[in-house]
Amino acid sequence: MDLYGYAAKTDATTAVELKLSRWTRAFEQALIYQLCADFVYLALPVHSAARVEIPLLKRHGLGLIGVRPRMRCVMLLEARQSEVVMPNYRDFYIRLMQEPPI
Repeated sequence: MDLYGYAAKTDATTAVELKLSRWTRAFEQALIYQLCADFVYLALPVHSAARVEIPLLKRHGLGLIGVRPRMRCVMLLEARQSEVVMPNYRDFYIRLMQEPPI
């Protein structure tokens, strides 16, 4: 998992898997991340994102972010809330982020 965030105001977690190409590998990893995050996205350069099978992502509730030059991002597909999130995994990551750095 490349990015993981928690929004206390909405009590929602988001995971993002970043890849330069190999979107199928990002897809495989993102499926696992649905166990510990409410919303899961793949993020790829826009030219790589154009090759992603959108119906497959939709079927699994995954979102897609296209990254443009100079790190400008565009939301290509919104993620649905995960139906398989495991509260103990999710809570572990939230606590980990809330602990003060060592």
